[in-house]
Amino acid sequence: MLNDAVAALIAEATSGAAKNKQHVVMLTLWHGSGGAILIDGKPYQGAFNKAGHFGHMVIDENGDRDVTGIPGSLEDCIGNCTIEKEVTAGFLPRMICSSHSVTETHLQEKIWLRSVRQLAIGIASITNILSPQVIVLGGGIAEAGSVFV
Repeated sequence: MLNDAVAALIAEATSGAAKNKQHVVMLTLWHGSGGAILIDGKPYQGAFNKAGHFGHMVIDENGDRDVTGIPGSLEDCIGNCTIEKEVTAGFLPRMICSSHSVTETHLQEKIWLRSVRQLAIGIASITNILSPQVIVLGGGIAEAGSVFV
C-alpha cells in the first residue's frame, strides 16, 4: 500500500532533494507528522506497511497523548493542529502556510522554537537509528523555510 508520504519520498528520490541517494528518510509535516523510509533505493514499509510513522515517536514522555495514545509524540510536538491549538491568535499556522517571517509575540515565538527543538530531537533520533544520507522535510510546516535555520 502506497501512502502519501511514501509517494512523496519516491518523487523526491526520483527528481527532488534525494535524487541519486539510496538511504533516505522523509518527514511530512502538516496537520500531523508522517514519514517514509528509502533503503537501498527502495521504499521500506516494514512487515505491516506501517514503517515510517515517525509522528508517533515519543519526544516528551510528559506531553499530551496523541491520537494513538502515545505521550508527547513528534506529531503532538510539531503538528500544525497542535501549534494552532497552542497559539490562539492563529499566527503560526498562517505563517507556516504562507512562509511569512516570524514577527509576532514572544509567546508565539517561544511555542514555535520549542516545537522546532522537539523536531530536531526527532531528526537526531532518526539519524542515529537509520543513518540516512539525507532527511527530506516536506509538507506545510516545512514551508517555513529559513525559520528552521
